[in-house]
Amino acid sequence: MLHFNTATRPASLAPSHDARKREGFLGKVPAFSSMRAEDLRRVASLAVVHRLVGGEFLFMGGDSVCEVFAVASGHIKLSLVTLDGREMTVGILSPGELFGNLALGEG
Repeated sequence: MLHFNTATRPASLAPSHDARKREGFLGKVPAFSSMRAEDLRRVASLAVVHRLVGGEFLFMGGDSVCEVFAVASGHIKLSLVTLDGREMTVGILSPGELFGNLALGEG
């Protein structure tokens, strides 16, 4: 999964070959596929890779999320906890799908 912090730039960037991998992946994601190469490179430079194991939470309801997440492999389950404590699945995302704060074009 790739994570894009739209508020701040990461403190350190991965080696350039990792940036090329991120750029290659993003070029296949519909939301980014029509970007000019220089813009795609810039977005890829902001991306941070996160690896989650089954059952691990990325964030919880009520958390302030100012990032955009792209599923690179596997699946991500989006769920809510109902008032009576049951988990309700809202959606299951596949590779290439985005979630989080999607207001990238604002500002």
